[in-house]
This record gives sequence, C-alpha cells and structure tokens, in this order.
Amino acid sequence: MSHLTQLLEQFNFREYDYDANKDEPIEWRLVVKEGRQRWIPFPQSILKQFNAPQSAIDMHLLNKPSNFELPHTYVNDVPFHLDDGKKEESIATSKNDDTTTTSTTTTTSTTTTSNAHPIENTSTSTTQPLVYTFNKTNNYQTNLSESMVNEKLLKAIDFYGSVQTDDGHWAGDYGGPMFLLPGIVIVMYICGEKLPRPFRYEMIRYIQSKQNNDGGYGLHIEGHSTIFGTVLNYVALRLLGVSSEHKFMKQTLEFLGKEPAHGTMGCPQWAKLYLCVLGLMSWDCIDPIPPELWLLPDWFPYIQPGKWWCHCRVVYLPMAYLYGLGKVYDKAESDPLIQELRTELYKNVSGIEYSKQPWTKFRSYVNPRDNYHPFTQLYASMIHVFVAYEKYFKIGYFRNKALSTCIDHIKYEDSVTNHICIGPVNKVLNMLSVYFHEGSQTEHFKAHLDRVYDYLWLSDDGMKYQGYNGSQLWDTAFATQAIAEYYKRFKSSNGSDHHCIQPLLDRPSHLQTLLKAYNFINFTQVKEDVPNRMSYYRQQSKGGWPFSTKDHGWPISDCTAEGIKSILSIHDLFGLNQQKNSCEELEQLLAPISLECTQNPLSGLIHESGGSSQPQQTLPQQTSQHLILDEERLTYAIRVILSMFNGGTNGGWATYELSRTHSWIEIINPAALYGEIMIDYPHTECTSACITALLHFKKYYPNSPYIPLIDDSIKHAISVIESKQTPEGGWYGGWAVCFCYGTWFAITALNAVDPVNHIYSKNTMVRKGCDFIVSKQQQDGGWGESYLSCVTHKYSQSETSRVINTAWALLSLMTGDYPNLKVIEMGVYFLLRKQLPNGDFPQESISGVFNHNCMITYTNYRNIFPIWALSMYMRKYHPVQL
Repeated sequence: MSHLTQLLEQFNFREYDYDANKDEPIEWRLVVKEGRQRWIPFPQSILKQFNAPQSAIDMHLLNKPSNFELPHTYVNDVPFHLDDGKKEESIATSKNDDTTTTSTTTTTSTTTTSNAHPIENTSTSTTQPLVYTFNKTNNYQTNLSESMVNEKLLKAIDFYGSVQTDDGHWAGDYGGPMFLLPGIVIVMYICGEKLPRPFRYEMIRYIQSKQNNDGGYGLHIEGHSTIFGTVLNYVALRLLGVSSEHKFMKQTLEFLGKEPAHGTMGCPQWAKLYLCVLGLMSWDCIDPIPPELWLLPDWFPYIQPGKWWCHCRVVYLPMAYLYGLGKVYDKAESDPLIQELRTELYKNVSGIEYSKQPWTKFRSYVNPRDNYHPFTQLYASMIHVFVAYEKYFKIGYFRNKALSTCIDHIKYEDSVTNHICIGPVNKVLNMLSVYFHEGSQTEHFKAHLDRVYDYLWLSDDGMKYQGYNGSQLWDTAFATQAIAEYYKRFKSSNGSDHHCIQPLLDRPSHLQTLLKAYNFINFTQVKEDVPNRMSYYRQQSKGGWPFSTKDHGWPISDCTAEGIKSILSIHDLFGLNQQKNSCEELEQLLAPISLECTQNPLSGLIHESGGSSQPQQTLPQQTSQHLILDEERLTYAIRVILSMFNGGTNGGWATYELSRTHSWIEIINPAALYGEIMIDYPHTECTSACITALLHFKKYYPNSPYIPLIDDSIKHAISVIESKQTPEGGWYGGWAVCFCYGTWFAITALNAVDPVNHIYSKNTMVRKGCDFIVSKQQQDGGWGESYLSCVTHKYSQSETSRVINTAWALLSLMTGDYPNLKVIEMGVYFLLRKQLPNGDFPQESISGVFNHNCMITYTNYRNIFPIWALSMYMRKYHPVQL
C-alpha cells in the first residue's frame, strides 16, 4: 500500500478544518481514479509523516514552462499575495538556443501554499510585464539530420510518457473561459456551501492574475475586457472574501463606470441570470426564458428544445427552470455583502441606487464589447411576445407543469452523467435548481456537491473551473496515435507492409506508455445506452467514446472516431489486424497493465463521501475479451458514428447528435456571446475524423455488414469537406486555432479517401490547401496563428510562431505530400529549437475554441502534436527496414 493511500484513509479534505489550521502550510497533490481527477490540498505535516513527496506529474502540471511571448497568458505579471502583502517570487532567466525565456515561479502558487487568511491586507503587488525576445534567423538547414531529429523525438516521447497518470491518461489544463469559475462561486454561496480555504485562495489568485490592464476581465484569458467577464469576476472575488478597497477591485469598478448602460446592466443574458438568483438584479432586467417551451410536443418545429444543440439545450433547461421559478438567494435582503455589492455595482458605477435602476429599459441591452452575435429583429419580436405572456397570459397550471418537466429533465441529466453533467455551466445551474427544488440535505444535492471538485483544476496561475471535467479521452487518443506514428517507421523486411514490433519491445517505457493508454481508452468506451433516451432527446451511446471520462458518458462523433483510430493504431503495430495469433502477445502484455490500473494505489485517493449516489464497485477480473477491444465493440462504435451522419448539402458529422432542425434558427440565438449555438452544426474536423475512422475500420474488417453504409457515408461526406474549403485554400477549424487545425483535418480526410491521387501533385484542393499553409510560414520557420482567426474567420498571424500551429501545418504538408522538403525541414528545425532540455515543449498562447468566440486551453497539445509531426517526418522521410 502506498504512503498516499494510507494517508487518504485518515484524511478527507472536505472535512478537514483548514480555517482552524490556517497557519499550517499545505501542498497540493493530483489524485486520479479511472480518469477522474482531483487536486487535494494536504497539510504539509501529514505529508511528511507519511513520506508522500510530490510526483513528477504534479511538478509538471504546476509549473508550466512558458516563453511568455504573451505576458497575459497563464501568468499575468506576478500575482499579488493576499496574506500579508509580501511578494515571494523568484525570477529565473534561461536561454535555449536563440530564445531568451523569462519565467516566474511564485512559491505560494505551485507546490506549497500558506493557509493563512487571504483577506487581511488591502495592499497589492505588481511587476512589469515579463519580457520575451526572439532573434529571427534564416539558418534552417544547419545541423538538421536524421539522428538529431530521432534523438530529440525520443526525448519528447520519454518525457511525455513520464507524466502519464497511473490509470493511463494524460491530465492537463482545460481552462480558459473566464465566466466559469464565477458560476460555481455564486452557486456555492447561494447554497450555503463554503469552499475550503486553500481552494478559495487559489481561486482568488487565478482571477486576479487574469485582470486586463484596463481593470476588466475578458470572455477568456486572452480576450479583451467584457462586461460579462468583468461583472461576474468582480462578484466572485467579493464572495470569496476580497475587499472592495483593493486597488485592483477599484480599477474594475472604474472600468465599469466608463461603460454605457450603467455599466453592470450591459452584461448578456447568462450573467444577468446569475445576478438575478443572487439578488443583484431584478428579474425584470433579463429576457424571459419561459419553461413552457419544454411542454411543446416533439413534432413542433424549430423552437422545440429537443431540436437544439445539446449544449444549448441543457444550459437553457435549468435557466428556464430558474427563470420560471423566480427564486432569489433567501438571505439577499439581510446579507451585508449582497447589500454592499448592490451599492458597488450600481450606485458606485452609475450614481443610481439599486432600488431605482430602470431594469426593463436594459432588458435586452448588451454592451458592444460582449455582443458578438447581435440580436435580430425576429428575436426582439419574440421577446416582446414572451414579455407579454409573462405579464398577462401566464397560467399557473402550465407554469407548474413546465417546471415539473424541467426538473425531471434536470435530474435525468444528473443521473445519467453521475452528477457531472455535460459541461460546467449546466452543472452549476442544475445544482442550483436541485437546491431550490429540494434543499441541500438530499442525496441528490450532495452527489452534485461531490462532483464540483472534478471540474476544479490547479495550475501555476491558480485554480480555475474547467470547460469540462477534463479532456482525458481526447488527449489520450491523440497521444496514442502520435507515439504509434513513430513506430510505424519500422517495417518488416519480408516484403510485406507489416510493421516490425521489435523496436517498441526494445523500449519498455514506450511500450508501457502505449499499453496504459490502450487500457484507459478501452475502459472509457461507453458500454450501454442511457435509459429511456428518446424521451430525453438522447441519441445512441453504446459503443461511443466521450471527451473526458466514462462516468461523463456523453458520446461525441470525433471522440468516438479518435478512440477507434487509437485502438486500431495499437492493433496495427502488433499485427493484430492481420494475424490472429498476435492477439495472445498483446493480451499477455496488457494483463499486468489492466490489473495495475484496476487495483491502482491511487484509486483510493478520491473520497466518495458527500452523498455520491454511485456506489463504488470493484471491476471484475478482466478476461481477454475485455483486455482487447474486439470487432464487436468496434462495430458498436461504428454504429454510433453512422447514427450521427447527416445527409443533405450541408451534411457530414456534427458533434454529439444529428443536426435536428434548420440553421436559420440561429436568428433567435439569445446568448449574444457566441455564434452557431442553436443546432449541432457539421464541422470539418468531426467529418474528417469520422471518415478516417470508418476507413480504418473498413481496412481491417472488410467483411463487416456495415461496409455499404460506410461507403455511402464517406462518398457524401468527402464532398462536404471539399465544399468547406475557403477561396484562399484553407479550412476553418471550429474547435482549435484555427485554419492550421482545420486544414490538417481536411487534407487528412482527402488523402485517406485516395492516398495515391489526393496529394499535392495530383489534386487541386490538396495543392491549394498546402499552398495556403506554406503562404503563412513565418521567417523563423514555424507557423503562428492568433485566436482572432476563429473570431473573424480570416487568418490572423500571431507575433511569432507557435509549436502547436507549426505541428499542425507540418502534418498538413506531409500528409499532402508537399514536394518542397526544405519548407518542411524549416518547420521541423523550428520545433527542435523550441524543445526544452527535458523533452517538454513551451506552453504558448491558447489553442482551443468553441462557438467561434470563446477560447479554451489544451496544455497537452504542446506535447502531442510536436511528437506527432516529428514522428510523421521520421516515418515518411526516414523509414527503417528490419
């Protein structure tokens, strides 16, 4: 039994009184169980008693190496300390080739944190922004050799394998949006649940570190200041205990005071709902969200919620319930802090008392800073109808029936996701709905509370609330394919196209990395459909893969596709797809891995106390059928993909479900902040991933009865990808930044359909796509794309090149068989220069996006895609016959 296991048998962080022991230093440890991740603050004395030092994974995740090209990314200056106004920081400067890197390590922000009260001094500490310089050079060809690339690539794989968790996945930061953390802080406050002191401290540190120079906060960590981000983060800081007298808090109110519409009332609908339930805004100031929409029959066109994109549907479900209920924090009128906030957000900003605000005047108003998707005239007309309905025509019977229907759907979503919910917004709103419905003492609410900590992520910049409960499956599936790509360069010498497995067997650490990842992917596949799914607008789940964990359970088209491809990539290395007798070798290798993961010493580290409605179960001893993901289970995955295929001129694959209605419904998009949220739109990436997964399956299982459906789907889907090419030659990426990402997926799909003819020299679209990518190469040999490409739909260069964009660009060019090898070698050399001495790569600007306007972090991308690009380079240009 491990030291930490013994420790956790005696220590429960949710019951430990950190307030009574505020002078005791704490240290954070990441604990995992079957993909579930939690950061736990341990008293330092207990860790010493049990000899439980920090792991390499903890150190990796809490100290992101950064080149600080964008000082406002991840660490925005040196965070001020709320303990006693003293700074505890060290500035270290290191040089790596032609790069000068200035990094900041804040003692209390990483491994050890004082547990003293964070709100005892109003002074702040600031520093000048960290400086980064880059001397551009044109000597790309110098010293680039096969041995150099191979050595650095193996070091990258070694490092990345060393930070793999015991259960086989890779943990990472999936933060970025700045409106998520305030949501859980507000809801916990309303519910009377106090976050432990170390969590509050790290949340304060995170929010403050992301303040922009003008005093406001953005929609995401790199964005311009918005009213949405500013109001919610100001409220969150006050609820966490920060005094309004802090200089940076005053700067926030000054920022709001300069904005129209009395500052605060320019925030969009999502923020207004949080303010309403907290007692900081009248319900008259929010556009109505009538719960009666959930009473509409399934056949009702367009606005029936079952036809919406699932994320939109499940967010507006609790919003409708809360609006229809009309409840407010029960202590709002007597809580001194709420009264202070009313003064600060209204009188101090606009000069008008809270009670005298013209609420209805600003009901539909959204500040231009926030208004990415302005309301249409049809939406305005619909709101007029809804307002009249609420005022004159609302019938108590139907309102009560609608509320009952909504809470039923809310509890269903809670149940089938083990109280994780599909995402962070509906998670906190569902939790608040359950609290208003039945109080805080029920098992259902306690189960919700327990799962809050699955979303909280600690990094070098503090604690954030993630955009999901993690990206475990997604990152692991990509990482598996990236590492497997390297070993595909070794071919058997018998004249066949089979791979030689011996080089992998000769590197036990790489073998263990891939086997652990395979086991995790295998375990994470969804094994059953959710019950009564049609009544709750759910599609087939059995056989799919989710984005994060099995407990989460929502299958996604491209996650399922990448799951299939990662499994088949391992099968391919072992010859399992060609030789049935190879199955025994893989089973023998997987058996100890599977046993270790199911009896993982870390599996006891996550307490299930707090009312979890899911009893702990011990998995049965796995048979060979479970160790190897066989044809039957892969076929279920294929069925999930085929069930999500959209026909028609705008077909292909969307994310979670079929596109269930027409895209014109976007004209009643109520969010203002995002584009394309109303239906599940097909995407280039999802369509490409599904095409390539289907082709992989077809290659290894040519006699499957699903081959005719697969062929028909691919034939139609590839034309969809072709239709999405821009006049400039690239493809827009809907889930990462941006054209570098989308173009890689598009060229990959085109080439997979016809590897002989869909290459640069023979195909116009591939040639145009490659030329587009090459035209964006920067002077330093790499590629760098700003998140603004996602917002504007026009390629936007970043200040300097980025390792992730460079890797995507290289993958595009190599897949398309771009003929000018020098261009590719320039990019390869850039990646080698950027690699850190330990094999890691620097964390740079944000790389993910959703709904065109909000960015999100994928810290694992900085390792996965350089490994993948370098591996493809070695396989394509330096194959080995054994």
